[in-house]
Amino acid sequence: MPVEVEEVELRPLGPIDVLIRVTAANACVTDAMFMGLGASAEHPLPFPLPMPQIMGHGAVGVVEAVGEGVRWTRTGDRVVATGNPLCRTCWYCSQGRPDQCVGIVLSGPVLGRTADGAEVFPNANIGGYAEHAIVPEIHVTPVETEVPDDELALLADGLGGGLGGALLVSPVDFGSNVAVFGCGACGLGYVQGARLRGAERIFAVDPIESRRQLAVELGATDALDPSAGDVVETILGATPDRGGMYPRGVEYAFEASGDERAIEQAFAVTRSAGHVVLASVPWNLAASVSLPAVPLAIFGKTIHSCQWGHINIVRDLARLIRLLERGEVRAGPLVGGHVRLDELEPALNRVAARETMSAVVTPTP
Repeated sequence: MPVEVEEVELRPLGPIDVLIRVTAANACVTDAMFMGLGASAEHPLPFPLPMPQIMGHGAVGVVEAVGEGVRWTRTGDRVVATGNPLCRTCWYCSQGRPDQCVGIVLSGPVLGRTADGAEVFPNANIGGYAEHAIVPEIHVTPVETEVPDDELALLADGLGGGLGGALLVSPVDFGSNVAVFGCGACGLGYVQGARLRGAERIFAVDPIESRRQLAVELGATDALDPSAGDVVETILGATPDRGGMYPRGVEYAFEASGDERAIEQAFAVTRSAGHVVLASVPWNLAASVSLPAVPLAIFGKTIHSCQWGHINIVRDLARLIRLLERGEVRAGPLVGGHVRLDELEPALNRVAARETMSAVVTPTP
């Protein structure tokens, strides 16, 4: 779908809404997929999105106004807005699973209207590719930190999902073996999280040499090109024999490649009683995967989905920001440049072509 920059007359704030002046939002590969760019052009969305839509499912900014029912956010707060909310009242939040909160939506309610009267919708209740966003307070976290906006924008998106995967979804054990399929922002979050947890060996798998090199700089011990050989056999052959029904492989396999075949590979390299963590949205959004029935049934492997790392924005976001402040996690090398709103479409095309890992949109100074 084409990207256009237009004026939108925003609706009045609702009682639990927050008006944010957006200072940074990551041009995410998932948005490129939803917009039919790159390889996803051959695979239309299997679900409808109301149009026109302001994309951008994470943002950083400053609060300019709040609704009368807002409880935790104040005008002037610097905030991070994330696709994962914390409503505090639904069944999933009560079970400690905000990654499935009923407040998660692909598209929020009407945000406003264009000059010709067309209704405009915010993606994921955020709509971060804009100068201003109206966001329900359940998606918003005030922050006090010197971490730059562009790095926080990466944390609100793929980097946070990868860190959460390795630190929260299936925390890596000290001395374990880990494989990471896909070394974009999310995959490099996996790498850094696994390093922080004391993994002994981290295999980073990606076809792009610069991403493999960056993975090693950030903590991977081995970098593998999936186009240069059978990565499953390589990883199985490089890991110790523990005995049992599936004796070799890693204890933790993390996948964020955008390729459904890598999900099958991640399962194949995981030893008995290991963990497979899946965060990838494949370029073919209607894709299926095939896993062998007997190993699936009896080898004791656990498969985890990883919607933005299961991050609880009240409990976890501040702790992740502290990791950035102390330099224990590096977000700067993942920032692939800065663009204005009128440069968004070519930036998303570069992301879709994997020419850059990210591009941070800075709508306002």
